[in-house]
Amino acid sequence: MMIRNLFVREEADQVILGAGVFPEWLKKGESIEFGPTPVPGGALTVAFTSVPEGLAVNLKTQINPQAVNVTVAVPNFEQRELAQFNRPVLLAPTPG
Repeated sequence: MMIRNLFVREEADQVILGAGVFPEWLKKGESIEFGPTPVPGGALTVAFTSVPEGLAVNLKTQINPQAVNVTVAVPNFEQRELAQFNRPVLLAPTPG
């Protein structure tokens, strides 16, 4: 359960992705993936890939995006609520 919470955790009516992912795990050009894991509304798999422009996040799921609020909150990258699933989203690094 502890490892799951690094990648996927639930808070109230929200699913939060990546809040416990360490920056050292995100080496340029490499990916880390977790899942499938159950969440409200179904199951999901999330992959994080370090790219030159920032961090590519790919959420694979059959969950309806209107059924659950999903936020990506990886340390050192912009936080973003996902409106669509099953396609990569690019997160920019945060300043500093």
